[in-house]
Amino acid sequence: MLLDSMIAKMTSFLLLVFALMSGCMGHAAAEQPRDVSMVQLIANPARFDGQSVRFIGVLHLQFEGDTVYLHHEDFRHAIIQNSIAISLTQAQRRAAAKLNKAYVLVEGRFRAGAGGHLGLWQGTVQDVGRLGAWRVDRTRPVKSGALKAAS
Repeated sequence: MLLDSMIAKMTSFLLLVFALMSGCMGHAAAEQPRDVSMVQLIANPARFDGQSVRFIGVLHLQFEGDTVYLHHEDFRHAIIQNSIAISLTQAQRRAAAKLNKAYVLVEGRFRAGAGGHLGLWQGTVQDVGRLGAWRVDRTRPVKSGALKAAS
């Protein structure tokens, strides 16, 4: 009887340890996005196929044509070769409306191959987990107060 009780307790303990370790391993194994440039994604789409990526580009929201362009000029002149499709949920699309035609930071899973409407793009970013404004502008002068605070 005592042996059965000890075995039951040991089994429960081992199951608890296994469950805790599985949870920790699952969390540690979560794939971190890989920082890449759009140039890398466009030039070598197969290299990044299926990977979680993070990159910066210009968001353009349009019916059947949600896209991230390399530069504003590429959007203005419809240089589709310098863009990739982005697949957003309706909720993400509504939230991103204020970011339309602005530089954004994107995190998602890249899928190589014909993407977007009519397969016009080199690939598509799916499962977007992060889409936010990229507000760095080196053409604006630095405020003198910012320099004082840094010193």
